[in-house]
Amino acid sequence: MRKGGRRSRSGVGARRERGSGTLLVAAVGVGFIAAVWLSILVTGWWSASHRGEEVADMAALAAGRAEARGESACLVAQQTVQANGAQLVSCDVHDAPTGFAVTVTVAVTIHRGWELPGMPTTVVKSSRAGPVE
Repeated sequence: MRKGGRRSRSGVGARRERGSGTLLVAAVGVGFIAAVWLSILVTGWWSASHRGEEVADMAALAAGRAEARGESACLVAQQTVQANGAQLVSCDVHDAPTGFAVTVTVAVTIHRGWELPGMPTTVVKSSRAGPVE
């Protein structure tokens, strides 16, 4: 022992702390990896949601134009949706007081990666083209 009753760093107290820095760094590393993973999942969902809105808008506008020309609106919507890598869920052409309206619903698959169990794998979005009611 040193003078004054103090123990040196190589004593019993220092031995109990061995490895605590490693555990702290490991815990911070796991937390960082979990935060990055969750941000990737949220970004994938957000990206698929916006892509679904865009595809639904394009398909509804293309279907509305086709209907105005006397073509099959839902066939054009189907082709537009497939060309953009999505799936057509529904296509409805209905009469409106000032003409017609086309409503298109599409499903976009979320990027497959490391998912949580029970997490949805598709995003469904709708769009309507026609006169304002």
